[in-house]
Amino acid sequence: MNGNGAEAVETSYLAFEPIFYGVMIGAGAISCFFGFRLFKLMVAVLAGFVGALAGAALGYQFGEDPLLWTLIFLFIGGVAGALLGFFFFSLAAAFAGSSLGVAMSLPWVGHMENPLWQLLTMLGVAMLFALIAVVAVNLVIRLGTAYIGAFGMVYGSWFFFDGPAIHELLKDSESIIPILAENPVPAVVMMVVGTIGLLVQARS
Repeated sequence: MNGNGAEAVETSYLAFEPIFYGVMIGAGAISCFFGFRLFKLMVAVLAGFVGALAGAALGYQFGEDPLLWTLIFLFIGGVAGALLGFFFFSLAAAFAGSSLGVAMSLPWVGHMENPLWQLLTMLGVAMLFALIAVVAVNLVIRLGTAYIGAFGMVYGSWFFFDGPAIHELLKDSESIIPILAENPVPAVVMMVVGTIGLLVQARS
């Protein structure tokens, strides 16, 4: 890709960013406060965002158009999440539990200097929460949707308040895992918002 082409791709992706993070905030709010009632739909949305971030990471890694890869993996992740939510409920619950583990650990593992330990810690927490999810489905669905939604709300909003975009962390960080722990304030806010969302869901 020549210089002009690369600049055009970056410009198109920058124009796409506010839409992406705006939807991330909206979907996060719905998940945080109404996720239990809309669980099957939220699994599809969550998987779509996971796919989108994975696509952006792969696009940057291979020097391809990050916008195209983001959209492709957004679609793939959404379809996979819909299939999980509607046809494989136990797997969907495990997926929600593991996602909760990732959301809870991601802002903190950046303090670890070894990228391998970062990854192993996140995988371990994700597996633990996935196991708990299968045993206590309803509680974990509320926990998972509340805190995952809070993650989307807070870190999506961070983009609009001069914080780094998640995809920029994927692009610029030398670590396997984006280092979100440099600023603990969003992580604390995420915990507070998630707790409020959990209480709202518990009353419904």
